[in-house]
Amino acid sequence: MFPAGFSGAFDVNNYPMTRKSSGSGSIDLAAIAHQAMIDNGFVPDIPRSVMDELRSLQKKSQPVVADSSIRDLRSLLWSSIDDRKSRDLDQVEYAEELAGGDVRVLVGIADVDGIVKKGSAIDEHAATNATSVYTGVRMFPMLPEELSTDKTSLIGGADRTSVVTEMIVATDGTVKSNNIFRALLHNHAKLSYEAVGAWLDDRGPMPPEIARVPGMDAQIRLQFEAAQRLRQLRREHGALELETIQASPLWITRAKLLTLR
Repeated sequence: MFPAGFSGAFDVNNYPMTRKSSGSGSIDLAAIAHQAMIDNGFVPDIPRSVMDELRSLQKKSQPVVADSSIRDLRSLLWSSIDDRKSRDLDQVEYAEELAGGDVRVLVGIADVDGIVKKGSAIDEHAATNATSVYTGVRMFPMLPEELSTDKTSLIGGADRTSVVTEMIVATDGTVKSNNIFRALLHNHAKLSYEAVGAWLDDRGPMPPEIARVPGMDAQIRLQFEAAQRLRQLRREHGALELETIQASPLWITRAKLLTLR
């Protein structure tokens, strides 16, 4: 649940043109974003109690397979796909073709609870904000970046514990069965939407992250096939598809915007 009164979007027009203390007259958009967070019920600054707790967690590493309930799936060709610049990777995928044309799809979600315990200072701060907030000029993370972009991130080339959802997708897109379990996995390829999309649409070369891992090209195409099946079934059931455009700001300085692209 988001903080009370949160509308889902920040309107900079609601805030005075905050000036930088240097007297240059330029608008301090970072200060506006910070104040907007406060006015909408968020906590923009990470409390000291969270930082103290974080320092103790930095000495810990994610567990290897010692618990018999955690499956070791590091040998599977897991991959992540996100924005090219993203480092907070919370999901990885794997697909396997079965007899009769079914596809076994595994989706691994970062197991933050393996490090951040319920009721801890970090957990309480995350519960207050409930989400990371992207304001364009600055990102306010739900978790400290030392966790969200490292210790709990499913970063490429690292072993991580994960909560895995298993689905058997039939040729018509129906999900025949599902299961949830914990597993240790390894992200073999950190991919981006832009590069993979262009490759699958025959508008660009195979991304090097795919080319360097034997079997990864067939793996990604199988994932794409499973996604197409699910998408077609959604369409048949009347799902709406909304196209949105996300602009990236290009800054001259911290407070001076050049353009959007």
